[in-house]
Amino acid sequence: MKKTLMICLLSAMVGACGGEDGGPGPEGPQGPVGEAGPDGPAGPTGPAGDEGPQGPQGPAGEPGQDGETGEPGVEGECDGASALIVEANGNTVEFGAADAVFTLNVTNDDGPVDADIIWVGTDPEEGTNVGEYLIDTSVVGIQSYSVIADDGCRTANYTFDVEVTPPTPDVTVVGTPDVTTIDGDTPIVTVTFDVTGCSVVEFVGLNVDVTHVFRGDLIFTLTAPSAEELLLADSAFDSTDDVVGYFSHLEALTSEDYFLIPDLETTFSGITGDGTWTLVIEDDFTDFDDGVFNSASLELFCE
Repeated sequence: MKKTLMICLLSAMVGACGGEDGGPGPEGPQGPVGEAGPDGPAGPTGPAGDEGPQGPQGPAGEPGQDGETGEPGVEGECDGASALIVEANGNTVEFGAADAVFTLNVTNDDGPVDADIIWVGTDPEEGTNVGEYLIDTSVVGIQSYSVIADDGCRTANYTFDVEVTPPTPDVTVVGTPDVTTIDGDTPIVTVTFDVTGCSVVEFVGLNVDVTHVFRGDLIFTLTAPSAEELLLADSAFDSTDDVVGYFSHLEALTSEDYFLIPDLETTFSGITGDGTWTLVIEDDFTDFDDGVFNSASLELFCE
């Protein structure tokens, strides 16, 4: 009996005793951890990381080897050349002068320079000698020239004038007027010139100074001792003030204060110049304008 009970008690402890099933036994202790399974496949590549900071500067390199000294330079041909100086000589001559020339001289601080001459604008005719140029003496007035001198190192610009002056008269006589006022009461002024020392006339010229507000009203007539007569200016519609200038057959570069009368070369040529010459000045319209005779001088060029 005791044996049977013991068995039952033992069976109850393990849930094997006969009779009604007992409730669930208490949870047994946790078993040991199993071994790890194999590694899974690699995951996708992650995004690139930010750029890292700049590393420290490396050490300075070794100094380079000095280069060889170069050859000294050769002094240039134009180094130290002084400025050019251009001068014109003989640039005032008389009308009609034969073989008239002017020369150009180019120098620097060291003396004469062999330079090329480049003409700007008018180019005069070259003469026989180097640096020599012919002057046209057939026209009275000032001829202007501009040049550039170039010696290969320096250049110089130069502008100058060549003047052709009227010829010098052999005899000049200042006239004597009978009146000086030109108006309604005395519309005519007679000026006389008493000439001596010119046996044969080549040509004549006349300087006149008359004040008038409308010079086209005036008529000028010159008469020689032997009665040869030449009308110098006739009445015309010229409202310019005054008659101040030179009556001549010589051509001029400017008409200012110059009155070209071609017949003055031939009308009196070959006659005697000695005697009394007469200049008559007449105002053709004294009802409107008055004038004043100031002066006149007769120039004779004699053979």
